[in-house]
This record gives sequence, structure tokens and C-alpha cells, in this order.
Amino acid sequence: RERVRQLPSPNKKLDAELEEQFSLGIHSEIIDGAIRVESVGDMGRGYVAARDLQPGEPLLFDTAFLAVPVDGPKAMHERMQEKLAKRLTGEARRRSAKIDAQADFFYSVVKDLPLKGNMERGVFNCNSITEEQQEQLMVFSICEGCAMPCTEEPFMALYPAACYFNHSCAPNASTESSRSTLLVRAAQPIAAGEEVFVSYLPTALLDRPLAERRDRLQGGRGFECRCRRCLAGPGEGEGAAAAT
Repeated sequence: RERVRQLPSPNKKLDAELEEQFSLGIHSEIIDGAIRVESVGDMGRGYVAARDLQPGEPLLFDTAFLAVPVDGPKAMHERMQEKLAKRLTGEARRRSAKIDAQADFFYSVVKDLPLKGNMERGVFNCNSITEEQQEQLMVFSICEGCAMPCTEEPFMALYPAACYFNHSCAPNASTESSRSTLLVRAAQPIAAGEEVFVSYLPTALLDRPLAERRDRLQGGRGFECRCRRCLAGPGEGEGAAAAT
């Protein structure tokens, strides 16, 4: 998008085509080979720096596959699941190439995203519930475990490529996000091979005490935070978004 805007003369047609592609929610791009996904031990998989990174450097562009307002009549994960079900069921897929592409992306990519608390997928294999119910529970867990708060508006969004960033209460990368797109940037120098962390918590909550941050992550994401800042204990680095 930025490259389109930097063209000598405005190109409204190309800009409109880009917006249409972004609205699919299936496009992402690692920028200039900055990062890669690999095994990071107890955290499963995560992004690490593929080379030395500088503060402010863009790392990943992603588009939201699902987004809902923060406040609503039902829990966030229920509203996301209902939105997805409405989008993919019925005759819509047959009539729309856009929805067909989103359905293919769901079954090939989104269904394999991490579950809340890194649960095993086998937990949903139960003879007492239908396959449709199993898929519904799986989508609930993916949305609870992976959706992120938008920084620019009161929405929660599921950015599939960004789901593989692990959390730290002292992240070394920052996010700029709306209900449709997300950009991750390095927040400080990051050496090649070092893991890149973002915060799953809104920025304001990073200044809260250790117990409050951990409670929020345990309840919302299903894990106890063990980032370096949290392991340092109460009073150590509180109120600081320092390096992990």
C-alpha cells in the first residue's frame, strides 16, 4: 500500500484493488525477509529475527480474517464464530469467488492456528458431540487464543500470520492495527536469531502489576505468562516496557 501511495501520480484503481485484496483477510507478508518462524522451545513456534533488526523497522504485514467490536452482546469468540459460520455456510461460497477463497484459507490455514493455552486438538474428538460442534469449539479456542486487540480502534481481530508471535510483557516489537490490517515493527534493536515478541495485552495494561497482567492472560489466553519481566517478580521492571 505504501509503495502504491509513493507512485509519482495517484493510482486509484490499483489502490482499490489492494483494498479489495486486503478485505479478503488472507494476505500477509514478511517484509524484506526480516523474520522467520521456527521452534522456540516450550513456547512451540515463534518468530525470530532472520538478521539484525533496527528500531522502527517493519517486520510483518497481515490482514484480519475476522474482526468484531470489543464490546458486544456475546463473548468475543462467540461473535467471531457466528460471523465466520454466516460467511461460509449456505450458497454464498458457490456464488462468490471471494468467499470461496476465504473458505479455502480457513480450511488450509486458520484451522491449524494455535488453540487457547496451546491445547491439543484431540481434546475436541468426542463421540458425544457432532463434527459441526467440534469445529465450533475449535474456532472458539482459536479466536480466544489468537485474536489481538486493535491499537487504532476498539476491535478485536484475528490476524493469521501474526498468531505466531509469542507474548512478552516487555515486548521488543510493536503493533499498529485496525479491524482490517496489522503492521508489526521492531521496537528496539533485535539481534539475528533472537525471538521477536509482541504484547497480547493493550498497551495500558503493560503498566499494571504482575498479578493483574498474569490474571488477564490466564483468563483470556489460557496461559501463565513466564516472560523475563514476569519471572523477575513483583516490583522488577514494573511499569516498564523494557527488553525481554
